Amino acid sequence: MAFGYTMPSVQGSPAPLELQEVFYEWSPNVDEYLFCQMFPGREYKTPSINFDLAGSPEGALNDGFLDSTPAPQPGRKRRIISLTPLYKDRLEELHPSDAVNQRALGALDEIDPEQAATLVAEECAIATWTQRELDTIAALSGSLTPSLFGGSGAPYSYGVQTWNPTSSAGGGGYLWSNLTQANPIADIIGMALLLRGEGYEPHLFYNARVGGYLAQNAAIVNLAKQSGFADMIGPGGAVGQIMSNQGVASLLKSFTGIEGATCYDQGYKTLNRTTGAYTFLPFIADTQCLMIGKAPRNQTRGWFGFAPTPNKGGLMTPQAGPWLRQFDQSSIKPNGGLQIYAGYYGIPALPFPKLIINGTVA
Repeated sequence: MAFGYTMPSVQGSPAPLELQEVFYEWSPNVDEYLFCQMFPGREYKTPSINFDLAGSPEGALNDGFLDSTPAPQPGRKRRIISLTPLYKDRLEELHPSDAVNQRALGALDEIDPEQAATLVAEECAIATWTQRELDTIAALSGSLTPSLFGGSGAPYSYGVQTWNPTSSAGGGGYLWSNLTQANPIADIIGMALLLRGEGYEPHLFYNARVGGYLAQNAAIVNLAKQSGFADMIGPGGAVGQIMSNQGVASLLKSFTGIEGATCYDQGYKTLNRTTGAYTFLPFIADTQCLMIGKAPRNQTRGWFGFAPTPNKGGLMTPQAGPWLRQFDQSSIKPNGGLQIYAGYYGIPALPFPKLIINGTVA
């Protein structure tokens, strides 16, 4: 388990058991971080994420003769992939004034600094899962740029397949934001054909913005009218009628042959510290869809690899996985605060990148 609890023995004050429990045991709903669930954590004992990339099984049996010796089949090609992990962290600080002013929820005359620290630990857990989801989707989209020791390295190219309906063979010729001329049905069939020989049972993922384009698309609405999906059409939309999200997903599965379609509109908020305004950013971009197939038999699509770091386990016994540490500055300097430090050292691994298609559709 990537979030398994380990009590670190590091320099400075160790994180209290209560805060670590909040950080390690916090668990999102399955649909909140969909790709973290699809690409689970795996812990390594090496400073890099290494794995073998094996070629796909090929061919059937050869023609043979009872009295002859068959020619040996050449072995499958293999190569070793080595990825340098991404170093991601977050430092929060509770000041002495925070401890004094923090009141217990529902009480006006009690301060509760422990509750303030607990909330920060929970926020660090949420931020950690959020960053994992962002890094995983960046890998599925094709590339990641590592940052370590204050500098940025060369982007990793994962070699996923790409699709654009305006330029790809078999594409409908128009982006899905063009509600009257785009043909998402033809585009999805074309995307699925790219997975032949690479994976099977492709599944489509998109956010609510792209889902809105599909629900109002003229070709989809007209197809629904002529099929058993007619009762899922209602008035509204840019072209006069709109189809329900559930209806779109069912129609795409029925008419394109894909395993399923999911509207996944989770994301995160960023704060403008000048204006105080929050901005919502979806995990899957408003211009994007992802099609992901199943891996070959007895294989996995991929995982999120964690490398060891002294932040978890200490300098003498570095361990892999996300960490949370606490530094109580009040005991070493006047008016010192409580620093809570969290992060991870890891990177997504995709042993079968051709199972993934990153589509530019809007």
